[in-house]
Amino acid sequence: MPAHKPPSLNKRKDSKQARAARVDLESMVTPATELTIDPPVELKDKKIACSVWVRVLTLQSETQAAKDGAPIITAFDERSLIMFCKMVEEERILETKLSKLDKAQDELHSKVNKIKPTKDNLKDYLSLWAQFNGLTSNFKGMSARLDAHRSSMHEIAKSMYLTPASRAGVSPTQKEPEAPPSEMEKVLNG
Repeated sequence: MPAHKPPSLNKRKDSKQARAARVDLESMVTPATELTIDPPVELKDKKIACSVWVRVLTLQSETQAAKDGAPIITAFDERSLIMFCKMVEEERILETKLSKLDKAQDELHSKVNKIKPTKDNLKDYLSLWAQFNGLTSNFKGMSARLDAHRSSMHEIAKSMYLTPASRAGVSPTQKEPEAPPSEMEKVLNG
């Protein structure tokens, strides 16, 4: 069963008693310690991660929930937010490596295409193709790693209500099924 959404994100039409009960329940599990905009020591040497920390907490402080004293991300979420910030920085590193692999692959491919294989250079020609195939394999592996990394980032973001769907508390709308064809359509389409 999914975790309850914070009352500040709940748009249901509840009675005053029900709302008060939810607020009381949430306040019982909300720590008094607040996260500060200053990044924790763990992010000290990570420039991008620090900027993500500051950005997320700055945006949170702008929400009505935070102004009402019920921030969405609390001190309990500090570890998750640290991981999320580090993952954003790691994503940028992976993107850079993937870009370099792509460039190296293109350069090697153009080199290989310029060579006319002969009896004398066949060994070098095949060696270049082996290198190209290795780069292609590395590119595919790095791309899959980046995709998995982004998927993990998205899961952490959802757990901290940083995605639109998690804040809205709804799943994406599904396409309505098509109506079965009428008798006339069946006859016409034969």
